[in-house]
Amino acid sequence: MTIRPDMCNGFGIVHGGIIFSLADSALAFASNGHGRHALSIQSDISIHQSGQIGDVIYCDCEEIHRSHKIGKYRCRVFTDTADIAAFSGMVYFKSETWE
Repeated sequence: MTIRPDMCNGFGIVHGGIIFSLADSALAFASNGHGRHALSIQSDISIHQSGQIGDVIYCDCEEIHRSHKIGKYRCRVFTDTADIAAFSGMVYFKSETWE
């Protein structure tokens, strides 16, 4: 995702909510890939460095644990040169499946 001016605060740095939203979306893609509806029930983020207008930020997300009902994921938000944030999330797997 490329950081645009409308994603930044008055100091010209990206809003934390933008970084959180990117990581939350990565969590949704990772956790819903098992064929069952997954709903986020807990998440947290630690922002290590600010992003600037024009930066391209990425997010990867890995599954740490999955049981029948609960999944735990760890995501990393980064640029080509720096780690931006660490995000963790837990999801609840519903019984409904994707069609």
